[in-house]
Amino acid sequence: DKYDKKYSIQVGAFENYSRAESRMYMLRSEGFGVRIEETTMDGKFFFIVREGIYSTKKSAEKIRLRIKARTGIDCIIIEL
Repeated sequence: DKYDKKYSIQVGAFENYSRAESRMYMLRSEGFGVRIEETTMDGKFFFIVREGIYSTKKSAEKIRLRIKARTGIDCIIIEL
């Protein structure tokens, strides 16, 4: 059901926690509500920096473009 979908903006994936933390604080200083999540991909552990949880892809896209404009960081929208 399309109404159950949620989206988030992935701002970075780092093997090193301090790099993820640095990215998180930089984005918070720009006013974005970011968090760090932990995940494993291909047997490697990653710290993922994500912003927001949105009910529509359009809402997430608006913020993705705002992050790009303010920080120059290219982000991707992921489905949760």
